[in-house]
Amino acid sequence: MTPHRLSDRRFGLLIATALVILTGVVWAFSGHIIRWTLWTSGTLALTALVAPAVLLPLNRVWGQIAMRIGAVTNYIILGAILYAVLTPVGWMLRLARDSMARKFDPQAETYLTPVERQSDAKTLHDWF
Repeated sequence: MTPHRLSDRRFGLLIATALVILTGVVWAFSGHIIRWTLWTSGTLALTALVAPAVLLPLNRVWGQIAMRIGAVTNYIILGAILYAVLTPVGWMLRLARDSMARKFDPQAETYLTPVERQSDAKTLHDWF
């Protein structure tokens, strides 16, 4: 599967916008203006508007980096969801009920539960 790649013009304008936003956030919290981000964003925006084909190699490199970042963050996000959401739900269900009936019962003759549904020609097409 080939990844979807932004057009070179959109890529340049997107990175330029991100750098301007980064500069604004740093300026809002620290009062310092990072000049190299402004110069870089201006250069990228001008290049994207005048000659977007120049940004093709940078766009390809960024696409490869973004694919690798995405592959790593997928595992991190899915792991966080597993341990933050599904694991506590499993613990609560275990505390609430014993769905497998694993407790020892000295009066029970057998632990087998009778199956009410029998298989025949009518029920074999619907297994579940």
